[in-house]
Amino acid sequence: MSSETKGAAAAPQTSGAGPEPTGAADRKPGAVPGDLAMTRTLWPFMLASAAGLVPFTVYSTFLVPIADASGGSVAALGQLRGLGGLAALAVGTALAPLIDRVRREWAAAGGLAVLAVSAALGASGGFLLLAAFCLLVGAGTAVLNPALTAAPPTGSTTTRRRAGPRP
Repeated sequence: MSSETKGAAAAPQTSGAGPEPTGAADRKPGAVPGDLAMTRTLWPFMLASAAGLVPFTVYSTFLVPIADASGGSVAALGQLRGLGGLAALAVGTALAPLIDRVRREWAAAGGLAVLAVSAALGASGGFLLLAAFCLLVGAGTAVLNPALTAAPPTGSTTTRRRAGPRP
């Protein structure tokens, strides 16, 4: 093993620009963080984003068995998914001005809580509860997705609050 190979094995590099700083204070302003630092910062956002995709993905994938278990037709249950889209549109339009005034973490947590309630309702299998499931999934994702995409990627838990309308 050459001395270059030994040095590379002793200090793994992710960006090719030298060893990663251990903390934000060690990082130069404007420097791109390494892969491990970005993973530590972004994993909660990625997990929440994945959780937001699960309800309708499962619903679409298992639509026929869900229709059989609920006693409804496949067409009727497929239309409920469209109802969820309408709920997302209505909630997104109604809450868009308010989401910006709430901490992103709280908005994302609220969206995840709504998704959890919808999953509990949808697990029951009744047609009316599946309708509530679709409505709540649409509403929850309408809050969750903007909160996650607007959250600060710096690892900071503070967000900028606005006192008034945008300029």
